[in-house]
Amino acid sequence: MDDLNNSNCITAQLLNKTLLQSANFYEAGCFKTCNIKVVLNLFIQLFQVISSSTSSSKKISKVASEMISIMDLSNPVNLDKNSVMELSRVMRTERDTMDENTATIDAEDLKKIANLMKLLLLFPNEYYKKNERLQTLYLITLVDIWSVSFTNADVFVRNDISLMCRSLHLRFMDSFSVNSILGLDSNILDWLISFNTVRSHSLEYITNELDLNILRRIILNASVKEPEEHSVKYFKDILDQRTKDLNKDISSISLSKLTNLLHAINLALTNRKTAKTEVDIDSNIAYAVNTISKISQFSISYVERIKSTITEMLRENNVANQIIQENQYTFDCMKKVFHLTRLLQEYARIVGPSIDDVISAKELSKALTVLASPFIRFLQCTRLLENEVILNMTTEFIAAFCSILSRYQQMDMTKHVLASIWFVFSLVYNVDSEESVKILLDAFSTWIQSLSKEQYGTLIEGFLEQAEQEATNRSDSSKEQHHLVFLILFSQLLEHCVDIEKGYLKKQISSIILKLSLIAGRTKSIKYLQQMLKVLVQLTSDQSYHFSEYDTSLILSCLLQIAHPTAPERFRGQLTRNTIDTLFADICLILSNLASQHKEQLVYMMPPYIALVQSLLHCFKTTNISLINRKRKHIIEDNTIPLFAQFTPLDATSANRLARLLTTIPQKPNVQFQKKSVHMLQKMLAKHTPSLLIEYFSLQSNPTTNIVNPAIKSILTHALYDILDACSEADRTFVLSCLDGSGKVLFKSFYMTWKETHKYTGQ
Repeated sequence: MDDLNNSNCITAQLLNKTLLQSANFYEAGCFKTCNIKVVLNLFIQLFQVISSSTSSSKKISKVASEMISIMDLSNPVNLDKNSVMELSRVMRTERDTMDENTATIDAEDLKKIANLMKLLLLFPNEYYKKNERLQTLYLITLVDIWSVSFTNADVFVRNDISLMCRSLHLRFMDSFSVNSILGLDSNILDWLISFNTVRSHSLEYITNELDLNILRRIILNASVKEPEEHSVKYFKDILDQRTKDLNKDISSISLSKLTNLLHAINLALTNRKTAKTEVDIDSNIAYAVNTISKISQFSISYVERIKSTITEMLRENNVANQIIQENQYTFDCMKKVFHLTRLLQEYARIVGPSIDDVISAKELSKALTVLASPFIRFLQCTRLLENEVILNMTTEFIAAFCSILSRYQQMDMTKHVLASIWFVFSLVYNVDSEESVKILLDAFSTWIQSLSKEQYGTLIEGFLEQAEQEATNRSDSSKEQHHLVFLILFSQLLEHCVDIEKGYLKKQISSIILKLSLIAGRTKSIKYLQQMLKVLVQLTSDQSYHFSEYDTSLILSCLLQIAHPTAPERFRGQLTRNTIDTLFADICLILSNLASQHKEQLVYMMPPYIALVQSLLHCFKTTNISLINRKRKHIIEDNTIPLFAQFTPLDATSANRLARLLTTIPQKPNVQFQKKSVHMLQKMLAKHTPSLLIEYFSLQSNPTTNIVNPAIKSILTHALYDILDACSEADRTFVLSCLDGSGKVLFKSFYMTWKETHKYTGQ
C-alpha cells in the first residue's frame, strides 16, 4: 500500500497484471472486497496532509478538506449537519472571492487525487456495497467542492477531477437522498453547478445531467400525497434562487440552471400518475405556477430583444465573421433562451390549455413567429453555420419554432414552419452535426404529432409540392443533398404520422413514390438510395396504408432502379461491403413485407417481383476454380444485379435474409384486409413459384458459375423446401421440363430429400 500511496501511475491494468501473475485467486477475491475501502482511505490520508498544510482561515477548500480528513470508514456515514451548514455558510459569504491568493498545493498531490478518482471510476457498480456507495458519494462531493474552490491549483486537472466526481455521482444517483450533502442544502447544489472552472462541453453536460437528476428527485418527493417537509423547502429555495436574476444581463450559467429546472418539472409532470379528479395546479408545488409565469415573461422579453439585436445587425449589414466572433457569448445565451421557450411550450402541452394565460402562451408564440423572418435572413447573409455557436443557436431556434402550440398556428403559419424547418435542416445537414440534426428531427416529429387535421392537410400539400420540385430537378447533380433531405423529413412524417391522418396521406402515396422512383433512376448519391429503401421499408411494413396494385408496381419500380445497368457507373467509388449488405437486407425486407402484408395486390405484379428474387439468388454464386484467372467482367451474367456484382458472393448473413424472404412468399396472407379468398390468392401465387426453383437449379447446374459455399447452399435449400410445398405435381413436372440434364439430376435429389424430411404427410 505504501507503493500505491507514493505512485502516480496506479492503473487497473497494473493491479490486474499483478494478481494474474500471482495466480492466487484468493488474493483476487480479497482485492474485490477490500480495494474500494483502500482507495477511500488513501483519499482520507492525502487530505489529512493537505488540510494540515493549508492556512487555518475558514475558506471553502479548507472546510471541505477538513470534512474529508475526519471521515471514519469503519462506521456508516453519519452526516454532520453542523459541518454541512458551516460549508453552506462559507459558500454564501465567499461566493465572489473563491480562494483568491490562498495556499497552494503540490502538483504531485493533485495528480494523486486525479489517479485515485480514476480508480474509483474503474470499479463496476456491483463492487460497491451499500455503505461504500454512501461513503463514496459523501467523499467525492467534498472532493468536487474542494477542486472547484481551490483556484490556485492547475485548472485543467481540477476540471478533470470535477468531471470524474460528477460522472461517478450520476452512476450512484439511485443512492441519492435528502440526507446527502447535495440533498441537505440547496445552496450547496446551486454553488457547485455555478462554477465551471473552464469552458468544457463534457463538464457542462455532466453538470447539467447531475443537476437535472437531483431536481427530479426533489420535485417527486415534494409533490407526493404526503410530501417531505424538507423537500418542499428545498424546492422552494431552488425556485427562489433561480429566478432572482431574471433580467437582460442574465448569465449563461443562470440560463442553464433555469433550463434544468424547467426540464425537471416537465419530466416530473410527464411521469406523474394522473388522478381522476382535476388537480389544483395553483396549490400543487410541482407545477410551480408562479415561477413558470416569471420565466415566461422573461423569455418573451428576451426573444423580443433578440429580434431587435438581429434586425439592427441586418440594417447595418454588420454580420461579418469578426462581429460573430465578438458576440459568441451573446449567441450562446440566445440559444439557451430558445431552449427555454421550447420547454415552456412543452410544459403547456403537458398541463393543458388551462395554463396558457399563466405562461402567456399566445404572446410567446407571437414573439417567436415575428422573429422567424429576420432570423432566416440573418442566416442567409453569410456562411454562419460554419460557426458552432451559431449552428447551435439556429438549431434551438427552429426547435422552439416547431414547438409553437398548434392552437396558435394559422394555416399559413404551418407552411411557414415547414419552410423554415426545410431551409435550416438543409443547412445543418450539410454541416454534418449529428447532435443538431437529432434536435431538429425530434422537434419536427413533435410538431407533426401536435397538428390539427387541417394543418396536417397543409403539411401533406407542402410535401407534395416539394416532391414535384425534387423530381423536376432530378438531373441536377447540385440538388443531390436536397433530395436526401426530402427523404429524411418524409421518413419522419411516416414514422410520427397520427393514425387517424394516415388515410389522407395514403391518397398521396402513389404520387410521392413515383417521384422517388424518378429520382432514383438519375441520382448519383448512394445515401439517397439507402434512405429511399428505409422509407419503402416503413411504408410496406404498415398495413394501414392499404396499397393498390398501382402502388405495389411503383414500389417494385423503385427496387428495379437498383438493378439498372447504369447503377455501378453512377455510384462508382461510394460502394463498400457494408453498404451492399445493407442494401441487400433492405431489399429482402421490402419484398418480404409485400408478400406478407400486401399479397392481394402483389399477385398481379408477380413477374417483376419474381424476377427481383431470382436476381438476388445470383448474388451468392461464385466462379469455378478453372476460371479463377479470367477477368471478372467476362464471367458475370446478365441476371446478376450489376450494382452487387463487384462484391459477390455475399455472406451467410445475407443468405439467411434471402431465406426468410423465400419462406414468406408461399405463406398464407392475413385475411383481415383481404377481399379475395385465401385459396384464390394461393392459387394465383402458385403459378409463379416454380420459376424460383427453375432459376436456382439452372444456376446450380452451370459448370462455370454456381453457389459453392456449403453453408449458403444449405440455407437456401431449406428455404426452397417451402417453395416446393406450394407446387403441385404438374408444377414439379414443369420444373423438370425446363432444366437440362444436370439440372434434372439436382432437382430429383432435392425432391427426394424434401419428400423424406420436409413434406407434410399428415402423421
